[in-house]
Amino acid sequence: MSISKQSRITVHGGNEANPVVWCCHLATGASSPCLSLLVGKHLLVFDAGASLRELGRASDILNNAQQLHLFLSHFHPTHIEGLPFFAPLFEAGRDVRIYARRTSSESAADTLNRHFSPPHFPIAFMGEQKVSNVSIVDLEPPGRIELDDATAIEYLHEPDPESGIAFHITLGAF
Repeated sequence: MSISKQSRITVHGGNEANPVVWCCHLATGASSPCLSLLVGKHLLVFDAGASLRELGRASDILNNAQQLHLFLSHFHPTHIEGLPFFAPLFEAGRDVRIYARRTSSESAADTLNRHFSPPHFPIAFMGEQKVSNVSIVDLEPPGRIELDDATAIEYLHEPDPESGIAFHITLGAF
């Protein structure tokens, strides 16, 4: 993969002052990471851990993205806990697509709404306060998403009992 001058990879997260329950992090705190890749007009974000809040405040990255694509590997809390705190989900006119594998019993949208709705969370994830244009796409691996003529994401089965999925990015001519 070659990265052009119009591309930028950023790892968000690591050790921050966020509360965690694991004894190995008591002294430093931790933030479950996410990875963003700015490719032309597309911002690709992989997983939505607590550090997704950090990306939501990164105007230098967000201002260069016309389309935002969030890819969720699975629905464990450390991979989705940043979603309701991600500012672009509440920005008027922002287009956001969330891609995730549906579970055996429900769609990705239903799974996210179940995690982020009362009584588990104070507001409904896809409730009235949402002003951006959010769509949630169910993925059934293996498959491929072509974002434009130079950017594609392949998605594959991951041996995870909770319907995990792995992503492979292709940049340049295919």
